[in-house]
Amino acid sequence: MTNIRNPTLIAWTAGFVRRWHTNLDLCDTVDYDSGHSQRCAILLLQFWPDASRDLIIRALIHDQGEAEAGDISYVAKAKYPELAKMVGEIEHKSIVHLQNFPWPELTDVELAQMKFVDSLDSILWMWRHKPQLMYKPEWDIQGEKVADQATNLGVFDTFDSLMSSAYDFFVSEP
Repeated sequence: MTNIRNPTLIAWTAGFVRRWHTNLDLCDTVDYDSGHSQRCAILLLQFWPDASRDLIIRALIHDQGEAEAGDISYVAKAKYPELAKMVGEIEHKSIVHLQNFPWPELTDVELAQMKFVDSLDSILWMWRHKPQLMYKPEWDIQGEKVADQATNLGVFDTFDSLMSSAYDFFVSEP
């Protein structure tokens, strides 16, 4: 990435960072940051059609910094908070300074909405590609956290309907 100097080209190429490469169960699936970010924006607009412009921008650029830092696993960041902080700083600098994106300031509710759709996308990705993983304890815990987030954000009924449809479509259909 250091040989690219044009902010637009850096931003464009950031979408090609692969997700899940450190997850032993999902490393064979092909998911790029660009697809993930787009899906997060779509989920935001489905749950909150009047989402602010800043929140939609954040959804679209929230992983752009992985072009420089790489996609560090959630497990590693949770286990090593100092790593999470360092990677977060690298990613933020990449987004703001190398790619010239503004970093929208979000309200606490918008931050919770962003975290919700980011986590929800991971569950939907897993259900779409490896539904048998839904019974592993770590995915069960993740599902409970996202359901709690939906409740706290006042969108549980919409969430529950989505998950029922997703289950029928991804898991129970032959």
